[in-house]
Amino acid sequence: MLPDSNSNIIFKTANDFSNFDNNKFINNGFFIEDSIIGKVVYIDSNFYGSNKSKINEMIINYIKDYKGEEITISSQDLITPEVLVELSKNNYIKTINLGSYGDKYLLSKDDYEVLITNHNINKIITYGVTNDLNDYEDSRIEYNSYKSVLIDYMFEDLVTLKYITIDRTLTEEEIGYLKYIPIGSDILIDFNSCNNSEKIIDILVKLGHKVTIKNFVFKNKYLDVKYQQKILIEDNNDTVDLSTYIMVNNIFDVFVKDINCSELSTLEKFICAYNITKRFKQYCGLNQKDDLEKPHLSRSVYRTIFNDLMVCAGYAYMLQKLCLKLGIPAEKIRCSCKKNGLDIEDPHAIVAVKIKDDKYNIDSVFYSDPTADNYLIEDYYNFVLYPPYQRKIVYSKLESSYSLLENDSEISFSNDYLKSPSSMIDLINLLKNIDKEFVDKLKRKYGDLESCSIEEIIYNKQIMYELCEYVKRNNHLLDSKVLISAIREVLRFTYPTLTEEEINEQLNLTIIQNQKRQRDNFGFIPDIFPDLIDKNIVKK
Repeated sequence: MLPDSNSNIIFKTANDFSNFDNNKFINNGFFIEDSIIGKVVYIDSNFYGSNKSKINEMIINYIKDYKGEEITISSQDLITPEVLVELSKNNYIKTINLGSYGDKYLLSKDDYEVLITNHNINKIITYGVTNDLNDYEDSRIEYNSYKSVLIDYMFEDLVTLKYITIDRTLTEEEIGYLKYIPIGSDILIDFNSCNNSEKIIDILVKLGHKVTIKNFVFKNKYLDVKYQQKILIEDNNDTVDLSTYIMVNNIFDVFVKDINCSELSTLEKFICAYNITKRFKQYCGLNQKDDLEKPHLSRSVYRTIFNDLMVCAGYAYMLQKLCLKLGIPAEKIRCSCKKNGLDIEDPHAIVAVKIKDDKYNIDSVFYSDPTADNYLIEDYYNFVLYPPYQRKIVYSKLESSYSLLENDSEISFSNDYLKSPSSMIDLINLLKNIDKEFVDKLKRKYGDLESCSIEEIIYNKQIMYELCEYVKRNNHLLDSKVLISAIREVLRFTYPTLTEEEINEQLNLTIIQNQKRQRDNFGFIPDIFPDLIDKNIVKK
């Protein structure tokens, strides 16, 4: 006699019954055992081979009277078309398990369509599906719900999660799953990391989604109103609608249009960008009421364009954006100021920039701080470009030295620096953005750094040596005569009507202003013109 038709039941064939209690056999062909998930009916494989019609009829008759919500047929031999039809007729059954780990059954589209004629069935669990169901989604197909269908998202994630990130190129199969993302989900696309991002954006917008894009590369097609209503841009931790992004982007294009069309060298173009940034708005100190009331307005380029507030993050973001428009690798970085040698630290934002200029024989990484040189009357360049690995760089208003890496206030990018694992990873990540040529060289020699652990990097003596040598090559001041020559060219470009005598007068005034500032601050400010003491040193 088979188990009560109300209990969950599992049908399964078996070859070896040596460990079974002979007293539980039914007609020498069946064995019944209790399990935590229901009654298991084992059918002797040899017996089944000789009595297929009889056993299939027995299973069908049992299914007709079955009143349980879940049923399992673990062996493929027992999953016949007649059995599937009978399962589809049973209105009590909600979950069907077909096959097992050792006897994998692939659900076909034909079998699936038979089963779903029963609207009460809400889950069909198998160990796979045939190709015709591979990209066919129905929440009832458990296999498709739990396989990765889009990057690392399972189908169940795709239809339930509120946040989806697309940060690599999608295959055509993966693109087919985009239609299952519910409208209203937050979708973030990394434009640069996804080679077919434009296609993905077009599909999602057509489906009615709003999408957020980071590392966005503007194309004229995005001027279409259908994109304006559906796209948000994430830029420097700020999210704005596409129309605002385009408007601000156009403003920055105006800033650099003449510079890009000029014959200025890389260093000269950078100084132009630096001048625009440091003179754009007056610095708004953190102790001022307006900045306390509207802190975000002074930090984002999308806000500072339209108001009078600006702090270090705003200057850094602006200089970075201008540099990128000019084809100069630049990255805004966070650092901290250690007040008067105490353990109290204030956050600060500066820019790391790679200047490669054949005219001046420069190929180095520098740090730049337009905030520290912000002054609308006198023209300061004390912090225009300085060695990123020089320990004593000072923010004059705090009279304190910079910490050039977050949480590493006393690290100086020397041999001691290289003993700090987190600092070295920060350095490599920075160089990925501003000196890809060097990082690509490391990759060619030592493999993909992204797949290496921190330990593998810091204990690799060859990588350590390469980084040490890189640090040494970049740890030098910009020659003051080179800086003066570049500033001269910028003055000629910016003020084409000035005579050479007037340019010389302006250069001499700039040197005097910067050196006086350096002396008045007790040496806390870098002296960028140490060899130009005589105010009349600048000649034509």
